[in-house]
Amino acid sequence: MSAHTEGPWELTERSGYYEILAPDSGCSSWYGRKGVSAVAYADTERDEQEANARLISAAPDLLYVATLVTELTSILGEKNAVVLLAHKAIAKAVQP
Repeated sequence: MSAHTEGPWELTERSGYYEILAPDSGCSSWYGRKGVSAVAYADTERDEQEANARLISAAPDLLYVATLVTELTSILGEKNAVVLLAHKAIAKAVQP
C-alpha cells in the first residue's frame, strides 16, 4: 500500500461535481488543471455529498492534528481517552 497524497487538499466545485485536489503528484485534475492531482470526486446533487467532500478534504489536516495529540502522551498519559482516540484514528487512516 502506498502513502496517501500529501496535503493540503482543496475542495473545488465545477460543473455539478466537487473535486478534492492536492499538490501535484504527477497527475492532473479531471478537467486538466496543471499542478494538482485529483484525490476524489463527489456529485453536488445532495447536501450529504458536499458534507462528505468537505470532510475528505480536511483529512490530511485531521491526521496531522491526531499525530500532534499522540505527542502529548507523556503529559496526558497512555490511557487518556483523547490519546487513545488519536491512535485509533491514525491507525484507521494509515493501515490497510
